[in-house]
Amino acid sequence: MISVFISFFFIIQLICAQDIYFPDEKLQPSRRNTSIKVSIKCPPNMTLEADSDGNSCECVVGYLYYAPLDSCFKPYMKGPCMSGHYLTLPYNGTVAECRENPCDDGSVIFNGTCNALLKPGLPCSEGQALVINEENFEIECQQIKTVVYQIIVAPIKGCMPGTRKIARGQCRRIL
Repeated sequence: MISVFISFFFIIQLICAQDIYFPDEKLQPSRRNTSIKVSIKCPPNMTLEADSDGNSCECVVGYLYYAPLDSCFKPYMKGPCMSGHYLTLPYNGTVAECRENPCDDGSVIFNGTCNALLKPGLPCSEGQALVINEENFEIECQQIKTVVYQIIVAPIKGCMPGTRKIARGQCRRIL
């Protein structure tokens, strides 16, 4: 008899439990929901990136990080360097440095002569222009094409050469 009563009590509890209603939940949102505010403001030529260590500022694509000034600058331009020098990434290097510029500011040396960037024609083939490769910061001829800009850029795994993280030794090896 007692087992029947206990079974009946649990069945009633299960049926009634489905009818529990919390009216305030729909009328007033939970007070535990909080908005997150990012208080980091990045310097010019830098953008905020989320990573495993939190948020940090990183150079926008196509710019080199210069550690002494904690800033990003266009490659092959005077930027933070003294007169007659430009900021560049050494061959197979990972940290930008100032080097003597054999050309005028805005021109680069390619195949032994000074040439303007983004100008179609010589020293490149027909339909090509001299550009700076944004992955390795080397000068090369590329086919002239329409550039499609992305609104959202997915982060590249690891650290690209010339970035702030690599200069500070904050890159982690990709497994």
